[in-house]
Amino acid sequence: TRNAKPNRDVVSSRSGGNKAMSDTVMAVDKSTIQQYERAFGPFVHMSFAEKAIWTSWLQLGGTQFAPFTYDVRVGDGLIMPDGSSSYAIKAAYALTTKRIDVVYFDQGIPIIVEVKVRAGGGAIGQLIMYRDLWQRSNTASPPPRMLLVTDALQPDLAGVLDQQGIIFNIV
Repeated sequence: TRNAKPNRDVVSSRSGGNKAMSDTVMAVDKSTIQQYERAFGPFVHMSFAEKAIWTSWLQLGGTQFAPFTYDVRVGDGLIMPDGSSSYAIKAAYALTTKRIDVVYFDQGIPIIVEVKVRAGGGAIGQLIMYRDLWQRSNTASPPPRMLLVTDALQPDLAGVLDQQGIIFNIV
């Protein structure tokens, strides 16, 4: 089933069309993004286009899932050798751990979100890796669901997303 807006079924459905940089996303300007960042952000490490996609998703009903956590680090990253300075250890962690774009909870279930412009196969790998790393770090948490928010899907992606249990919303 397809619907144009995120709703409670966002964790079990897909939505939208498949048009690159949809009219909805194109209509999002810098001041609108800043307004939504003040209310629901900041949207850490997203490009302007990704911020526009995320803002569009929020405008289409995603705000009901707030609060959101951005730039969630998972994994161990590079483990520095004994005797490394605290600066080197912190830098290695900051530069080599993986970063989930957004995490929110829907009825106690963690939702791991990847925001992409014209999503391709790499988004699938990222979400699967993030899910597995999340589970290692959050063993008491229910298994997370994966959500891809994008303006368009590259050809042949929808079926693979469905097969991998990855929900997608096209805004």
